[in-house]
Amino acid sequence: MKQLALEWTEKQEIRVVYLGGSITEGAMASRNENCWVSGVGKQLEKRFPEKKFLHFNAGIGGTDSNFGLLRVQRDVIAHAPDLLILEYAVNDSWARSDLRAAESILLSVRDAGYQPYICFVCTAYRDPNDPTACEKYRTLGKRYGIPVLDLRESLERERREGRDTDHLFSDGCHPNDEGHAFYAKEIGNFLEEALALPVPVIDGETLDPRSRAAFCTFRPVLHSPDFHAGGKWTERHGTLVTTEAGDTLEGEFEGSVFGLVDYANRNGGKYLFELDGEANEIDTFYSESVYQPACRFYSFDLTPGRHRWKITALGTKNDTMKVYMS
Repeated sequence: MKQLALEWTEKQEIRVVYLGGSITEGAMASRNENCWVSGVGKQLEKRFPEKKFLHFNAGIGGTDSNFGLLRVQRDVIAHAPDLLILEYAVNDSWARSDLRAAESILLSVRDAGYQPYICFVCTAYRDPNDPTACEKYRTLGKRYGIPVLDLRESLERERREGRDTDHLFSDGCHPNDEGHAFYAKEIGNFLEEALALPVPVIDGETLDPRSRAAFCTFRPVLHSPDFHAGGKWTERHGTLVTTEAGDTLEGEFEGSVFGLVDYANRNGGKYLFELDGEANEIDTFYSESVYQPACRFYSFDLTPGRHRWKITALGTKNDTMKVYMS
């Protein structure tokens, strides 16, 4: 049997962080314990029975690697990972995210003083003709010695051997219980090879010259410096809500990176977001069934220093929305 995870030899406790989108979060699995993250966790615990494992599922549906970078401090570094598994190939494909954010996640973990095992897991669409962003992760993997699993290839293997794969999906990209189990088995087998490799060393020249570490603090807007709410905003489940067009929120922050997070829901409306006077109209993402965070705006290239933001609720909405709310 090959020697695995030499870096873990002296460790009694192993901390594993799974960073990704809804497929990592466990969407469409009937129970949390049926998602691929739970399945992989059980395989790791069986493979290393002498270790105590702590698993941190940092998947958030509908988010890409840009949002992953914004929350790398809170959801990855804070857990001091010994193994980091990134899954963004599907969401990065429709979000058209370049490799800068994913590379910056690596730099952030490194600059925080951690050198974990890192793996890229590229999940797939149901339709084999729908491309993911896995090629980007192959490029990063080649540059930094990070192993990559492309589950499109696993599904193609099944089809070549005469086995149908449609039954593994509940929709265009989310696996059902059987699909999560298939993913877990494939990822577990992949880790047998990945953990036999040296820990990746993140150094040297970056592939994207804009890539850099980012350490962000998540803060409710009402806790922003110089915060002011104009109009009839009310607090609901930790968020601010209004039904009045023209109501405003504004405040300041200091730094060079910024992200604005609202919530996907059925009652959202459009709003105007201004950062240092530059305006962007934003349409809250409609969802009939979920209430989850979504990053509507981000900037990684602000001049270091103090910046001012402002939100103005508009009297317009997506036709699928039920009421005018922001």
